[in-house]
Amino acid sequence: MTDGTGASGPLPLGERVLNSIAALSPPRLSKLTSGDAGLLELRSPMGVLLLATLAGLAGAGVLITLTSGLKEGSSALVGGLAFVVLIVAYRWLQRKLLKSTSAAVEAALSRMRTRLAAKVVRLDLRDFEEIPHEELQAKMARHYEVISEAVVGILGGLQSAGLLILTLIYLATISVLAAGLSILVLGVAIHAYFSSREEMQKRMRAAHEAETALLGSLGEIIDGFKELRLHFGKRVEVLDELTKHSARSAKERTITQGMFADLFVFSNTIAFLLGGAVVFLVPLISGDTSSEDVARVVTIVLFIIGPLSAIVSATQHFHTARFAITSLREFEIKLDATLQPEPPQLPVPEFQSLRIEAARFKHHAIKETTFAIGPFDLHVAKGEMVFITGGNGSGKTTAMRLMVGLYPPESGRIMLNDMPLAAEPQALEAYRQLFGTVFADAHVFRRPYALPEERWPVLTELLERFQIASKLPGDLMAGYNPNALSTGQRKRLAMALTLAEDRPVMVFDEWAADQDPQFRHYFYETLLPELKQAGKAIIAITHDDRYFDAADRRYHMEEGQVTLVAEKCPT
Repeated sequence: MTDGTGASGPLPLGERVLNSIAALSPPRLSKLTSGDAGLLELRSPMGVLLLATLAGLAGAGVLITLTSGLKEGSSALVGGLAFVVLIVAYRWLQRKLLKSTSAAVEAALSRMRTRLAAKVVRLDLRDFEEIPHEELQAKMARHYEVISEAVVGILGGLQSAGLLILTLIYLATISVLAAGLSILVLGVAIHAYFSSREEMQKRMRAAHEAETALLGSLGEIIDGFKELRLHFGKRVEVLDELTKHSARSAKERTITQGMFADLFVFSNTIAFLLGGAVVFLVPLISGDTSSEDVARVVTIVLFIIGPLSAIVSATQHFHTARFAITSLREFEIKLDATLQPEPPQLPVPEFQSLRIEAARFKHHAIKETTFAIGPFDLHVAKGEMVFITGGNGSGKTTAMRLMVGLYPPESGRIMLNDMPLAAEPQALEAYRQLFGTVFADAHVFRRPYALPEERWPVLTELLERFQIASKLPGDLMAGYNPNALSTGQRKRLAMALTLAEDRPVMVFDEWAADQDPQFRHYFYETLLPELKQAGKAIIAITHDDRYFDAADRRYHMEEGQVTLVAEKCPT
């Protein structure tokens, strides 16, 4: 057996509890393995079940001491002492059950979240782009919160189930008829639950789909806030769509909650009817009218209401957690079907030249439309500067992503140092490490991740040169908020971080477009020549025609086609 990460051996408790909830790997109750030793240390679902049973025994003992006090001649002192001891034991066992199991489940959720994140970041860009952001948000964050909140309720229901069984056994020692009638009524309740289980799962899936659509609409408001503030009609339509998805989500959740409410009310009604039957029906059938026994039976039956309500509540938590766990497992299976094994790390090759030959790429069809680039050729060598120009939508960014290895060419080839680039994942991974990039939509991380300590002084100098050092905290490794910077400042911060990494090929996508004239001039007249002099290969997407003559080679894109339009003669 493995733990999902490739390690062999018994699964940790948290994973086994989650598997049990999802009914993927029920706990083995008939046989213990070496990994199940030390049950009270909660290393197995069997240990959880044992603690729940012991807590139930303590709770049943509390009930016995209370009802024994109704019998004539019972010792109040002995009963009181037993009551206190059992209450203390009950409290300790419950705390041990809830806290230890919750901690194990939280650790399992953390491992699952980390494992999924590690798989997501290994996706090809095209596969990643096909996953809606709202689905990623649910799978990477919200489902874990749902499972975490449900665990305590499920454990409470498990302990209440043990208490209920033991209470019924105790009831049978007083009145077999009352116990049989109670079991019959509980059987009706269980049948009602199983009859509605599939419909509950169906409704929960519908509610999840509605909420995912709602998250998409909320994302439109968050990501498109500036545009919505500037366009009243667009704002109205986005809000209308959000209202529609919110109403659908509320409707589906209302139906789901209504089913659980019906089950809850039904179980409580059954319990009260059971109490009435014990008071009025059992004495008539059995002929036993002993007020003492009737009082004890009624007390026990009314006591059943508490555990029964907890069990019904736990079913809601169980269904919610089971759906979330199953959804996460399905998502991981989908990732595994896309991912290849993690390739071994190869050393980053020395860079001399890059040549793209007859490369083609086509985006997947969306609403029966496709966009393709190529075939195109492009060449850049160490110490050279290449500009790519073209109108919006001409395919410049797609071509750039293909060049840096984010998109795979569907035909043609990439020549690195006059040798064809191997298609193996490890070769592509090493190839991507050659590029330092600042995309047009560059994400600026909140810390300079993976920057060697010896490069920190270089970063500090660059931040001073780009006039943003004063906007950032003194200790960059403690983190900063990129959103507090203007768009131009964020792009300068992204540039500083990229240059500090000191990679041999620099790729800039419309970097100067967000800069004021001072920094735009600095970019073309100072920074790019310095990088070229340092032996960097530079690929820049630009619209600044006044600086076109700075390039050694200029390519122009139009409708996915690349044309070499200018090239300096070698001197």
